[in-house]
Amino acid sequence: MRSTRLTSAEVEALLSTFEWEFFGKDGVRAITLVQRAVYDRALPITILPAPDRMVRAGLVLKVLR
Repeated sequence: MRSTRLTSAEVEALLSTFEWEFFGKDGVRAITLVQRAVYDRALPITILPAPDRMVRAGLVLKVLR
């Protein structure tokens, strides 16, 4: 998660939001971090006025069994 440039607080919020889905159920899961360029092409965003800094992190959760 460090490569996303999210702050520690943002990472904690993300993990606590999805903790049950990721870690609270039996089974095997794969979590993939979506590259920023791929994420931006799939879900473009425009914010006005433009922020000084924008960080986007896309995660894909796949339940394997």
